[in-house]
Amino acid sequence: PHSIRSELELLARYPLQQRSSIMAGMEAMAKKRISQQTFDETVRENVDDFEMEKDEALADAIQQFKSQGVDLTNIDTSGTDRSAERDELANALEVIKTAKDALHDGKPIAAEECITAMAALRSACAGGPKTELDADPTVADESTPAPARAGPGVTTNKSIIAMAKGPDSLAAFLPFVALAPAALDTLCAVCEDSVENRDSFPSIAIAVLAKLLDASMADADTVRRCCTTIAVLTTRTEDLKAMFVKKEVGGLRQLLTALKTHGADPLVVIAACQALRSVCSFDDLRRDFSGAYDASRAAVELGTIPELITAFRAFPDNGEVICALCSAMKVMACNDDAVQQIQAGGGVPIIIKCLEDFPDSAPVCQRAAAVVRNLSGNDDVKTTLCQGNCLPLLLAATQSHMEDAALAEHVMASLAAMALRRPTNCERIVALNGIRQITLCMRRFPKVAAVQRACCLTVRNLVGRCPELMDPLLGENMEELLRAAGKVPGSVDAAYAALRDLKLEATMVTMNADGQIQVGVEEFGARKSAFNPVYDDGDANIEDKMSAAAQSPAELGYNM
Repeated sequence: PHSIRSELELLARYPLQQRSSIMAGMEAMAKKRISQQTFDETVRENVDDFEMEKDEALADAIQQFKSQGVDLTNIDTSGTDRSAERDELANALEVIKTAKDALHDGKPIAAEECITAMAALRSACAGGPKTELDADPTVADESTPAPARAGPGVTTNKSIIAMAKGPDSLAAFLPFVALAPAALDTLCAVCEDSVENRDSFPSIAIAVLAKLLDASMADADTVRRCCTTIAVLTTRTEDLKAMFVKKEVGGLRQLLTALKTHGADPLVVIAACQALRSVCSFDDLRRDFSGAYDASRAAVELGTIPELITAFRAFPDNGEVICALCSAMKVMACNDDAVQQIQAGGGVPIIIKCLEDFPDSAPVCQRAAAVVRNLSGNDDVKTTLCQGNCLPLLLAATQSHMEDAALAEHVMASLAAMALRRPTNCERIVALNGIRQITLCMRRFPKVAAVQRACCLTVRNLVGRCPELMDPLLGENMEELLRAAGKVPGSVDAAYAALRDLKLEATMVTMNADGQIQVGVEEFGARKSAFNPVYDDGDANIEDKMSAAAQSPAELGYNM
Protein backbone atom coordinates (compact mmCIF):
# COMPACT_ATOMS: atom_id res chain seq x y z
CA PRO A 1 0.00 0.00 0.00
CA HIS A 2 1.21 3.49 -0.83
CA SER A 3 2.01 6.03 1.87
CA ILE A 4 0.01 9.04 3.01
CA ARG A 5 2.48 11.29 1.18
CA SER A 6 1.93 9.45 -2.10
CA GLU A 7 -1.84 9.74 -1.64
CA LEU A 8 -1.45 13.51 -1.34
CA GLU A 9 0.71 13.64 -4.45
CA LEU A 10 -1.97 11.80 -6.45
CA LEU A 11 -4.40 14.65 -5.75
CA ALA A 12 -2.53 16.81 -8.25
CA ARG A 13 -3.69 14.50 -11.03
CA TYR A 14 -7.21 13.53 -10.09
CA PRO A 15 -10.09 15.84 -9.08
CA LEU A 16 -11.81 14.91 -5.85
CA GLN A 17 -15.59 14.52 -5.88
CA GLN A 18 -17.19 15.57 -2.60
CA ARG A 19 -20.57 16.68 -1.41
CA SER A 20 -20.85 20.35 -0.69
CA SER A 21 -22.42 21.95 2.34
CA ILE A 22 -26.17 21.33 2.36
CA MET A 23 -28.63 24.17 2.31
CA ALA A 24 -32.02 23.64 3.92
CA GLY A 25 -34.24 21.43 1.83
CA MET A 26 -31.57 20.81 -0.85
CA GLU A 27 -29.85 17.52 -1.61
CA ALA A 28 -26.09 17.08 -1.49
CA MET A 29 -24.34 17.99 -4.71
CA ALA A 30 -20.98 16.71 -5.92
CA LYS A 31 -18.43 19.41 -6.73
CA LYS A 32 -15.10 19.30 -8.45
CA ARG A 33 -12.11 19.92 -6.22
CA ILE A 34 -8.40 20.21 -6.80
CA SER A 35 -5.36 19.72 -4.60
CA GLN A 36 -3.35 22.53 -3.05
CA GLN A 37 -0.42 21.45 -5.21
CA THR A 38 -2.42 21.97 -8.42
CA PHE A 39 -3.46 25.46 -7.33
CA ASP A 40 0.08 26.46 -6.32
CA GLU A 41 1.49 25.18 -9.63
CA THR A 42 -1.06 27.23 -11.56
CA VAL A 43 -0.07 30.38 -9.66
CA ARG A 44 3.60 29.63 -10.24
CA GLU A 45 2.96 29.13 -13.94
CA ASN A 46 1.23 32.53 -14.14
CA VAL A 47 4.25 34.18 -12.52
CA ASP A 48 6.97 32.34 -14.48
CA ASP A 49 5.39 31.99 -17.93
CA PHE A 50 3.13 35.02 -18.12
CA GLU A 51 5.21 37.40 -15.96
CA MET A 52 2.31 38.32 -13.69
CA GLU A 53 2.69 39.90 -10.28
CA LYS A 54 1.89 37.52 -7.43
CA ASP A 55 -1.43 39.16 -6.55
CA GLU A 56 -2.48 39.16 -10.20
CA ALA A 57 -1.39 35.52 -10.59
CA LEU A 58 -3.47 34.50 -7.55
CA ALA A 59 -6.56 36.36 -8.79
CA ASP A 60 -6.21 34.84 -12.26
CA ALA A 61 -5.87 31.28 -10.86
CA ILE A 62 -8.91 31.73 -8.64
CA GLN A 63 -10.95 33.07 -11.56
CA GLN A 64 -9.86 30.20 -13.83
CA PHE A 65 -10.84 27.46 -11.41
CA LYS A 66 -14.14 29.08 -10.39
CA SER A 67 -15.10 29.49 -14.05
CA GLN A 68 -14.59 25.73 -14.42
CA GLY A 69 -16.91 25.01 -11.49
CA VAL A 70 -14.14 24.03 -9.09
CA ASP A 71 -14.90 24.34 -5.36
CA LEU A 72 -11.96 26.13 -3.71
CA THR A 73 -13.16 25.93 -0.10
CA ASN A 74 -10.42 23.40 0.69
CA ILE A 75 -7.69 25.52 -0.91
CA ASP A 76 -5.44 28.12 0.71
CA THR A 77 -5.73 30.97 -1.79
CA SER A 78 -3.63 33.42 0.24
CA GLY A 79 -0.44 32.52 -1.61
CA THR A 80 1.45 31.75 1.62
CA ASP A 81 4.08 29.04 1.35
CA ARG A 82 2.89 26.27 3.66
CA SER A 83 4.99 23.41 2.26
CA ALA A 84 6.79 22.83 5.58
CA GLU A 85 3.49 22.74 7.45
CA ARG A 86 2.01 20.28 4.98
CA ASP A 87 5.10 18.05 5.20
CA GLU A 88 4.73 17.95 8.98
CA LEU A 89 1.04 17.11 8.63
CA ALA A 90 1.77 14.34 6.12
CA ASN A 91 4.37 12.84 8.48
CA ALA A 92 1.93 12.93 11.40
CA LEU A 93 -0.77 11.23 9.34
CA GLU A 94 1.73 8.59 8.27
CA VAL A 95 2.64 7.86 11.90
CA ILE A 96 -1.01 7.55 12.95
CA LYS A 97 -1.94 5.35 10.00
CA THR A 98 1.05 3.07 10.63
CA ALA A 99 0.13 2.77 14.31
CA LYS A 100 -3.46 1.91 13.42
CA ASP A 101 -2.28 -0.87 11.08
CA ALA A 102 0.05 -2.17 13.77
CA LEU A 103 -2.76 -2.29 16.33
CA HIS A 104 -4.92 -4.14 13.82
CA ASP A 105 -2.17 -6.74 13.42
CA GLY A 106 -1.61 -7.03 17.17
CA LYS A 107 1.83 -5.43 17.08
CA PRO A 108 3.20 -2.95 19.68
CA ILE A 109 3.31 0.76 18.92
CA ALA A 110 5.24 3.76 20.25
CA ALA A 111 2.66 5.63 22.34
CA GLU A 112 4.76 8.78 22.72
CA GLU A 113 5.28 9.01 18.97
CA CYS A 114 1.51 8.72 18.43
CA ILE A 115 0.80 11.39 21.05
CA THR A 116 3.28 13.72 19.34
CA ALA A 117 1.66 13.04 15.96
CA MET A 118 -1.77 13.82 17.37
CA ALA A 119 -0.45 17.08 18.78
CA ALA A 120 0.72 17.94 15.27
CA LEU A 121 -2.81 17.33 13.95
CA ARG A 122 -4.29 19.61 16.59
CA SER A 123 -1.73 22.25 15.74
CA ALA A 124 -2.64 21.98 12.05
CA CYS A 125 -6.28 22.56 12.98
CA ALA A 126 -5.54 25.42 15.40
CA GLY A 127 -7.67 28.50 14.88
CA GLY A 128 -10.79 26.46 14.21
CA PRO A 129 -12.22 24.34 17.03
CA LYS A 130 -11.40 24.47 20.70
CA THR A 131 -10.42 21.24 22.43
CA GLU A 132 -9.95 20.17 26.00
CA LEU A 133 -6.20 20.60 25.71
CA ASP A 134 -6.43 23.97 24.04
CA ALA A 135 -9.35 25.80 25.71
CA ASP A 136 -12.47 25.46 27.79
CA PRO A 137 -15.50 24.03 26.00
CA THR A 138 -18.07 26.49 24.71
CA VAL A 139 -21.80 26.26 24.46
CA ALA A 140 -23.22 25.57 21.03
CA ASP A 141 -26.79 25.64 19.81
CA GLU A 142 -28.38 25.04 16.46
CA SER A 143 -30.00 28.45 16.63
CA THR A 144 -26.71 30.24 17.25
CA PRO A 145 -25.15 31.96 14.25
CA ALA A 146 -22.23 29.95 12.92
CA PRO A 147 -18.86 31.08 14.25
CA ALA A 148 -16.33 32.67 11.97
CA ARG A 149 -14.79 30.14 9.65
CA ALA A 150 -11.25 28.98 10.24
CA GLY A 151 -8.52 30.39 8.02
CA PRO A 152 -7.72 28.86 4.64
CA GLY A 153 -4.73 26.97 6.04
CA VAL A 154 -6.88 25.24 8.66
CA THR A 155 -9.59 24.40 6.12
CA THR A 156 -7.01 22.91 3.78
CA ASN A 157 -5.41 20.88 6.56
CA LYS A 158 -8.77 19.45 7.60
CA SER A 159 -9.49 18.43 4.03
CA ILE A 160 -6.10 16.69 3.84
CA ILE A 161 -6.83 14.84 7.09
CA ALA A 162 -10.22 13.77 5.75
CA MET A 163 -8.69 12.50 2.50
CA ALA A 164 -6.23 10.44 4.54
CA LYS A 165 -9.09 9.10 6.71
CA GLY A 166 -7.48 10.54 9.83
CA PRO A 167 -10.56 10.12 12.09
CA ASP A 168 -10.73 6.44 11.15
CA SER A 169 -7.13 6.00 12.36
CA LEU A 170 -7.75 8.04 15.52
CA ALA A 171 -10.74 5.84 16.39
CA ALA A 172 -8.35 2.90 16.78
CA PHE A 173 -6.71 4.66 19.77
CA LEU A 174 -9.89 5.04 21.85
CA PRO A 175 -9.71 1.67 23.68
CA PHE A 176 -6.21 2.43 25.01
CA VAL A 177 -5.90 4.40 28.27
CA ALA A 178 -2.59 6.03 27.34
CA LEU A 179 -3.86 7.27 23.98
CA ALA A 180 -7.56 7.95 24.59
CA PRO A 181 -7.32 11.51 26.05
CA ALA A 182 -5.16 12.78 23.20
CA ALA A 183 -7.32 10.93 20.65
CA LEU A 184 -10.49 12.54 22.02
CA ASP A 185 -9.04 16.04 21.89
CA THR A 186 -7.67 15.45 18.41
CA LEU A 187 -11.01 14.19 17.14
CA CYS A 188 -12.65 17.37 18.45
CA ALA A 189 -10.07 19.54 16.73
CA VAL A 190 -10.23 17.65 13.45
CA CYS A 191 -13.99 17.06 13.17
CA GLU A 192 -15.32 20.43 14.37
CA ASP A 193 -16.82 22.26 11.40
CA SER A 194 -15.70 19.50 9.02
CA VAL A 195 -18.42 17.18 7.73
CA GLU A 196 -15.79 15.32 5.67
CA ASN A 197 -13.93 14.27 8.79
CA ARG A 198 -17.09 13.39 10.70
CA ASP A 199 -18.18 11.21 7.81
CA SER A 200 -14.87 9.38 7.86
CA PHE A 201 -15.27 8.46 11.55
CA PRO A 202 -16.56 4.84 11.55
CA SER A 203 -20.05 4.36 12.98
CA ILE A 204 -19.02 1.37 15.08
CA ALA A 205 -16.42 3.55 16.81
CA ILE A 206 -19.14 5.70 18.36
CA ALA A 207 -20.16 2.58 20.27
CA VAL A 208 -16.56 2.27 21.47
CA LEU A 209 -16.76 5.90 22.60
CA ALA A 210 -19.95 5.17 24.57
CA LYS A 211 -18.20 2.23 26.20
CA LEU A 212 -15.24 4.45 27.10
CA LEU A 213 -17.64 6.95 28.68
CA ASP A 214 -19.19 4.17 30.75
CA ALA A 215 -15.84 2.78 31.87
CA SER A 216 -14.49 6.23 32.82
CA MET A 217 -17.57 7.49 34.67
CA ALA A 218 -15.62 8.12 37.90
CA ASP A 219 -13.18 10.48 36.14
CA ALA A 220 -14.82 13.86 35.54
CA ASP A 221 -12.10 14.98 33.12
CA THR A 222 -12.48 11.94 30.86
CA VAL A 223 -16.28 12.16 31.04
CA ARG A 224 -16.10 15.77 29.92
CA ARG A 225 -13.82 14.87 27.04
CA CYS A 226 -16.06 12.00 25.94
CA CYS A 227 -19.21 14.12 26.02
CA THR A 228 -17.56 16.95 24.11
CA THR A 229 -16.32 14.51 21.46
CA ILE A 230 -19.77 12.94 21.14
CA ALA A 231 -21.29 16.39 20.63
CA VAL A 232 -18.78 17.22 17.90
CA LEU A 233 -19.01 13.89 16.07
CA THR A 234 -22.80 13.65 16.02
CA THR A 235 -23.40 17.21 14.79
CA ARG A 236 -25.01 17.01 11.34
CA THR A 237 -24.04 13.33 11.00
CA GLU A 238 -27.12 11.14 11.12
CA ASP A 239 -25.29 7.78 10.92
CA LEU A 240 -23.33 8.49 14.10
CA LYS A 241 -26.45 9.74 15.90
CA ALA A 242 -28.35 6.57 14.97
CA MET A 243 -25.57 4.30 16.22
CA PHE A 244 -25.08 6.22 19.48
CA VAL A 245 -28.74 6.11 20.54
CA LYS A 246 -29.20 2.39 19.84
CA LYS A 247 -30.42 0.54 22.91
CA GLU A 248 -27.56 -1.96 22.80
CA VAL A 249 -25.01 0.87 22.67
CA GLY A 250 -26.64 2.71 25.58
CA GLY A 251 -25.35 6.15 24.69
CA LEU A 252 -28.32 8.09 26.07
CA ARG A 253 -28.16 6.19 29.35
CA GLN A 254 -24.46 7.02 29.68
CA LEU A 255 -25.14 10.74 29.16
CA LEU A 256 -27.83 10.61 31.83
CA THR A 257 -25.44 8.82 34.19
CA ALA A 258 -22.85 11.53 33.53
CA LEU A 259 -25.36 14.19 34.58
CA LYS A 260 -26.26 12.26 37.75
CA THR A 261 -22.67 11.44 38.72
CA HIS A 262 -21.10 14.83 38.00
CA GLY A 263 -24.07 17.16 38.40
CA ALA A 264 -21.98 19.50 40.54
CA ASP A 265 -19.29 19.97 37.86
CA PRO A 266 -20.37 22.77 35.50
CA LEU A 267 -18.05 21.69 32.68
CA VAL A 268 -19.40 18.14 32.70
CA VAL A 269 -22.97 19.42 32.75
CA ILE A 270 -22.24 21.68 29.77
CA ALA A 271 -20.59 18.88 27.80
CA ALA A 272 -23.33 16.35 28.57
CA CYS A 273 -26.03 18.85 27.54
CA GLN A 274 -24.19 19.61 24.31
CA ALA A 275 -24.08 15.89 23.55
CA LEU A 276 -27.78 15.46 24.35
CA ARG A 277 -28.72 18.37 22.11
CA SER A 278 -26.58 17.06 19.28
CA VAL A 279 -27.82 13.47 19.25
CA CYS A 280 -31.47 14.53 19.60
CA SER A 281 -31.49 17.18 16.85
CA PHE A 282 -32.40 16.80 13.19
CA ASP A 283 -29.60 18.80 11.59
CA ASP A 284 -28.21 16.49 8.90
CA LEU A 285 -30.12 17.85 5.92
CA ARG A 286 -28.48 15.36 3.58
CA ARG A 287 -30.96 12.81 4.91
CA ASP A 288 -34.68 12.73 4.23
CA PHE A 289 -35.44 11.13 7.60
CA SER A 290 -34.03 11.44 11.08
CA GLY A 291 -34.25 9.51 14.32
CA ALA A 292 -34.09 12.72 16.39
CA TYR A 293 -37.69 12.49 17.61
CA ASP A 294 -37.31 8.86 18.68
CA ALA A 295 -34.03 9.72 20.40
CA SER A 296 -35.70 12.55 22.32
CA ARG A 297 -38.54 10.29 23.40
CA ALA A 298 -36.09 7.64 24.54
CA ALA A 299 -34.13 10.20 26.58
CA VAL A 300 -37.35 11.43 28.20
CA GLU A 301 -38.39 7.88 29.08
CA LEU A 302 -35.01 7.31 30.74
CA GLY A 303 -35.68 10.23 33.11
CA THR A 304 -33.52 12.96 31.62
CA ILE A 305 -35.95 15.82 32.29
CA PRO A 306 -35.80 15.61 36.14
CA GLU A 307 -31.99 15.61 35.98
CA LEU A 308 -31.99 18.71 33.79
CA ILE A 309 -34.36 20.49 36.18
CA THR A 310 -32.08 19.54 39.09
CA ALA A 311 -29.11 20.99 37.21
CA PHE A 312 -31.02 24.24 36.57
CA ARG A 313 -31.50 24.62 40.31
CA ALA A 314 -27.84 23.82 41.01
CA PHE A 315 -26.50 26.61 38.75
CA PRO A 316 -29.00 29.50 38.88
CA ASP A 317 -26.31 32.16 38.33
CA ASN A 318 -24.12 30.48 35.72
CA GLY A 319 -25.20 31.79 32.32
CA GLU A 320 -23.05 29.33 30.37
CA VAL A 321 -24.56 26.34 32.14
CA ILE A 322 -28.06 27.82 31.76
CA CYS A 323 -27.50 28.10 27.99
CA ALA A 324 -26.45 24.46 27.74
CA LEU A 325 -29.35 23.27 29.89
CA CYS A 326 -31.88 25.24 27.82
CA SER A 327 -30.45 23.74 24.63
CA ALA A 328 -30.92 20.24 26.04
CA MET A 329 -34.36 21.02 27.47
CA LYS A 330 -35.53 22.30 24.11
CA VAL A 331 -34.89 18.96 22.36
CA MET A 332 -36.45 17.09 25.29
CA ALA A 333 -39.72 19.05 24.87
CA CYS A 334 -40.52 17.06 21.74
CA ASN A 335 -44.16 16.11 22.46
CA ASP A 336 -47.04 16.77 24.81
CA ASP A 337 -46.00 14.09 27.34
CA ALA A 338 -42.55 15.63 27.67
CA VAL A 339 -44.00 19.13 28.10
CA GLN A 340 -46.29 17.83 30.85
CA GLN A 341 -43.27 16.28 32.55
CA ILE A 342 -41.47 19.60 32.45
CA GLN A 343 -44.50 21.38 33.86
CA ALA A 344 -45.02 18.80 36.61
CA GLY A 345 -41.37 19.00 37.63
CA GLY A 346 -41.43 22.77 37.97
CA GLY A 347 -39.54 23.42 34.76
CA VAL A 348 -41.83 26.15 33.41
CA PRO A 349 -41.15 28.67 36.23
CA ILE A 350 -37.43 27.89 35.92
CA ILE A 351 -37.39 28.84 32.23
CA ILE A 352 -39.29 32.05 32.99
CA LYS A 353 -36.77 32.85 35.74
CA CYS A 354 -33.95 32.48 33.21
CA LEU A 355 -35.53 35.29 31.20
CA GLU A 356 -35.93 37.36 34.37
CA ASP A 357 -32.39 36.84 35.66
CA PHE A 358 -30.50 37.25 32.37
CA PRO A 359 -32.31 39.98 30.42
CA ASP A 360 -29.01 41.39 29.10
CA SER A 361 -27.66 38.04 27.88
CA ALA A 362 -28.69 37.41 24.28
CA PRO A 363 -27.56 33.73 24.35
CA VAL A 364 -29.63 32.96 27.46
CA CYS A 365 -32.69 34.80 26.15
CA GLN A 366 -32.40 33.08 22.80
CA ARG A 367 -32.19 29.58 24.24
CA ALA A 368 -34.88 30.19 26.85
CA ALA A 369 -37.18 31.49 24.10
CA ALA A 370 -36.48 28.32 22.12
CA VAL A 371 -37.68 26.26 25.09
CA VAL A 372 -40.79 28.45 25.45
CA ARG A 373 -41.50 27.89 21.77
CA ASN A 374 -41.65 24.12 22.27
CA LEU A 375 -43.53 24.37 25.56
CA SER A 376 -46.21 26.46 23.83
CA GLY A 377 -47.28 23.39 21.90
CA ASN A 378 -49.33 22.41 24.96
CA ASP A 379 -52.61 24.35 25.26
CA ASP A 380 -52.58 24.62 29.05
CA VAL A 381 -48.92 25.56 29.28
CA LYS A 382 -49.12 28.19 26.55
CA THR A 383 -52.00 29.91 28.35
CA THR A 384 -49.96 29.96 31.56
CA LEU A 385 -46.99 31.43 29.70
CA CYS A 386 -49.07 34.02 27.88
CA GLN A 387 -51.12 35.21 30.83
CA GLY A 388 -48.15 35.35 33.20
CA ASN A 389 -44.77 37.06 33.18
CA CYS A 390 -43.32 35.10 30.28
CA LEU A 391 -44.94 37.04 27.42
CA PRO A 392 -43.75 40.52 28.50
CA LEU A 393 -40.28 39.10 29.12
CA LEU A 394 -40.17 37.66 25.59
CA LEU A 395 -41.29 40.93 24.03
CA ALA A 396 -38.74 42.86 26.10
CA ALA A 397 -35.98 40.48 24.97
CA THR A 398 -36.68 41.18 21.29
CA GLN A 399 -36.46 44.90 22.03
CA SER A 400 -33.22 44.57 24.01
CA HIS A 401 -31.48 42.34 21.45
CA MET A 402 -32.72 43.80 18.21
CA GLU A 403 -30.00 42.27 16.00
CA ASP A 404 -30.60 38.66 17.06
CA ALA A 405 -32.59 37.01 14.28
CA ALA A 406 -32.75 33.63 16.03
CA LEU A 407 -34.24 35.23 19.15
CA ALA A 408 -36.80 37.06 17.03
CA GLU A 409 -37.76 33.83 15.30
CA HIS A 410 -38.26 31.94 18.57
CA VAL A 411 -40.28 34.74 20.15
CA MET A 412 -42.53 35.20 17.11
CA ALA A 413 -43.06 31.44 16.81
CA SER A 414 -43.97 31.36 20.51
CA LEU A 415 -46.52 34.12 19.95
CA ALA A 416 -47.97 32.21 17.00
CA ALA A 417 -48.44 29.11 19.15
CA MET A 418 -49.93 31.11 22.04
CA ALA A 419 -52.45 32.81 19.74
CA LEU A 420 -53.61 29.60 18.07
CA ARG A 421 -57.26 28.91 19.03
CA ARG A 422 -56.97 31.10 22.17
CA PRO A 423 -58.83 34.45 21.83
CA THR A 424 -57.86 35.49 25.37
CA ASN A 425 -54.20 35.00 24.52
CA CYS A 426 -54.65 37.06 21.35
CA GLU A 427 -56.09 39.92 23.36
CA ARG A 428 -53.21 39.70 25.82
CA ILE A 429 -50.61 39.82 23.01
CA VAL A 430 -52.24 42.91 21.50
CA ALA A 431 -52.61 44.58 24.90
CA LEU A 432 -48.84 44.24 25.49
CA ASN A 433 -48.09 45.96 22.17
CA GLY A 434 -47.32 42.66 20.49
CA ILE A 435 -48.43 43.93 17.08
CA ARG A 436 -45.73 46.59 17.21
CA GLN A 437 -43.10 43.95 17.99
CA ILE A 438 -44.28 41.81 15.06
CA THR A 439 -43.90 44.67 12.61
CA LEU A 440 -40.50 45.63 14.03
CA CYS A 441 -39.20 42.09 13.60
CA MET A 442 -40.47 41.96 10.03
CA ARG A 443 -38.71 45.23 9.24
CA ARG A 444 -35.45 44.31 10.97
CA PHE A 445 -35.08 40.97 9.20
CA PRO A 446 -36.73 41.38 5.78
CA LYS A 447 -34.73 38.56 4.15
CA VAL A 448 -34.74 36.01 7.01
CA ALA A 449 -37.35 33.48 5.94
CA ALA A 450 -37.74 31.88 9.38
CA VAL A 451 -38.54 35.23 11.03
CA GLN A 452 -40.91 36.30 8.25
CA ARG A 453 -42.75 32.99 8.35
CA ALA A 454 -43.16 33.07 12.14
CA CYS A 455 -44.51 36.63 11.97
CA CYS A 456 -46.98 35.71 9.22
CA LEU A 457 -48.25 32.75 11.25
CA THR A 458 -48.67 34.99 14.28
CA VAL A 459 -50.76 37.47 12.27
CA ARG A 460 -52.89 34.69 10.88
CA ASN A 461 -53.53 33.14 14.30
CA LEU A 462 -54.36 36.53 15.83
CA VAL A 463 -57.20 37.22 13.40
CA GLY A 464 -58.34 33.59 13.03
CA ARG A 465 -60.77 33.84 15.94
CA CYS A 466 -60.53 37.56 16.65
CA PRO A 467 -61.60 39.38 13.48
CA GLU A 468 -61.84 42.60 15.47
CA LEU A 469 -58.02 42.66 15.50
CA MET A 470 -57.85 43.22 11.74
CA ASP A 471 -58.01 47.01 12.02
CA PRO A 472 -55.18 47.30 14.59
CA LEU A 473 -53.01 45.04 12.42
CA LEU A 474 -53.73 46.92 9.21
CA GLY A 475 -53.13 50.17 11.04
CA GLU A 476 -49.48 49.12 11.49
CA ASN A 477 -48.98 48.83 7.72
CA MET A 478 -49.22 45.04 7.95
CA GLU A 479 -50.40 44.60 4.38
CA GLU A 480 -47.19 45.99 2.93
CA LEU A 481 -45.06 43.86 5.24
CA LEU A 482 -46.98 40.69 4.40
CA ARG A 483 -46.69 41.28 0.66
CA ALA A 484 -42.94 41.76 1.09
CA ALA A 485 -42.79 38.53 3.11
CA GLY A 486 -44.59 36.79 0.27
CA LYS A 487 -41.54 37.40 -1.92
CA VAL A 488 -39.17 35.61 0.48
CA PRO A 489 -38.71 31.91 -0.34
CA GLY A 490 -39.83 29.88 2.65
CA SER A 491 -42.57 32.25 3.80
CA VAL A 492 -44.73 32.53 0.68
CA ASP A 493 -47.53 30.24 1.81
CA ALA A 494 -47.69 31.76 5.31
CA ALA A 495 -47.83 35.30 3.90
CA TYR A 496 -50.57 34.29 1.45
CA ALA A 497 -52.63 32.74 4.26
CA ALA A 498 -52.22 35.82 6.47
CA LEU A 499 -53.32 38.16 3.67
CA ARG A 500 -56.29 35.96 2.95
CA ASP A 501 -57.36 35.89 6.61
CA LEU A 502 -57.07 39.68 6.74
CA LYS A 503 -59.62 39.74 3.87
CA LEU A 504 -57.07 41.23 1.50
CA GLU A 505 -56.73 40.30 -2.13
CA ALA A 506 -53.91 37.80 -2.58
CA THR A 507 -52.97 35.42 -5.37
CA MET A 508 -50.42 32.66 -5.19
CA VAL A 509 -48.48 32.09 -8.41
CA THR A 510 -46.85 28.68 -8.89
CA MET A 511 -44.86 26.87 -11.52
CA ASN A 512 -46.20 23.53 -12.70
CA ALA A 513 -44.24 20.44 -13.71
CA ASP A 514 -44.03 21.71 -17.31
CA GLY A 515 -42.33 24.93 -16.21
CA GLN A 516 -45.40 27.04 -16.94
CA ILE A 517 -46.55 29.80 -14.59
CA GLN A 518 -50.06 29.32 -13.25
CA VAL A 519 -52.21 31.32 -10.87
CA GLY A 520 -53.23 29.47 -7.74
CA VAL A 521 -52.37 25.96 -6.65
CA GLU A 522 -53.58 22.99 -8.63
CA GLU A 523 -56.04 20.99 -6.55
CA PHE A 524 -55.86 17.24 -6.33
CA GLY A 525 -58.03 15.67 -9.03
CA ALA A 526 -58.18 18.83 -11.14
CA ARG A 527 -56.10 17.18 -13.86
CA LYS A 528 -57.15 13.86 -15.34
CA SER A 529 -54.79 11.08 -14.38
CA ALA A 530 -52.76 9.49 -17.17
CA PHE A 531 -52.75 6.15 -15.36
CA ASN A 532 -54.03 3.27 -17.50
CA PRO A 533 -55.40 0.49 -15.25
CA VAL A 534 -55.47 -2.07 -18.09
CA TYR A 535 -52.30 -2.96 -19.94
CA ASP A 536 -52.70 -2.59 -23.70
CA ASP A 537 -49.68 -2.44 -25.97
CA GLY A 538 -51.88 -0.89 -28.69
CA ASP A 539 -50.21 -2.84 -31.50
CA ALA A 540 -51.85 -6.05 -32.77
CA ASN A 541 -48.84 -6.88 -34.95
CA ILE A 542 -46.30 -6.74 -32.17
CA GLU A 543 -45.42 -10.45 -32.42
CA ASP A 544 -44.73 -10.21 -36.16
CA LYS A 545 -42.50 -7.21 -35.61
CA MET A 546 -40.58 -9.00 -32.87
CA SER A 547 -39.99 -12.02 -35.13
CA ALA A 548 -38.80 -9.81 -38.00
CA ALA A 549 -36.37 -7.96 -35.74
CA ALA A 550 -34.94 -11.11 -34.18
CA GLN A 551 -31.42 -12.08 -35.28
CA SER A 552 -29.44 -15.26 -34.74
CA PRO A 553 -26.12 -15.20 -32.83
CA ALA A 554 -24.27 -15.75 -36.14
CA GLU A 555 -25.94 -12.69 -37.66
CA LEU A 556 -24.83 -10.68 -34.66
CA GLY A 557 -21.19 -11.67 -35.27
CA TYR A 558 -20.73 -14.48 -32.74
CA ASN A 559 -18.64 -17.49 -33.76
CA MET A 560 -20.77 -20.57 -33.38
